[in-house]
Amino acid sequence: MKELEETNQYQILDHQYRKKRLTRWAIRTFLAAIIYVIFWQNPWIRWSLWIYAPMNLLGLIIIFVVPFFLKKKQEKIKKKWDEL
Repeated sequence: MKELEETNQYQILDHQYRKKRLTRWAIRTFLAAIIYVIFWQNPWIRWSLWIYAPMNLLGLIIIFVVPFFLKKKQEKIKKKWDEL
């Protein structure tokens, strides 16, 4: 029961929270794209894209994938709880 209460407290399962995070991600990505366009002539900017792009995609994956696994964890705990 304690585990179930803990999983209910995850903010990332809240739709409004995910919407806010996705909005922040979109704004941050838009600003980064503008900066990359403005400073593209610098070689180090092009190299930094190899670091920024995977990290940016990781953030997007976290926003969408983590809630899926947390919901599966909740269902598994509920199922165990019902069996008891």
